[in-house]
Amino acid sequence: MQPVGQMMNVQVTVACIDPRDGSGDIVIELPAEVMAALNLECEDALNVEHIECRLVLTAVRSESL
Repeated sequence: MQPVGQMMNVQVTVACIDPRDGSGDIVIELPAEVMAALNLECEDALNVEHIECRLVLTAVRSESL
């Protein structure tokens, strides 16, 4: 994993899982080491963007504590 500016560049291969609920959504299971490196927990919300043939995940941080 390499830091890139304010971002961390992590390249992993993951499976996209169909939750079979008819929503058209997919579930992506991130490896534990990626979750830890990005300081993410299971219920954290992520923004997903498709940029140059890659999925870019960004944590959505709540500003209210």
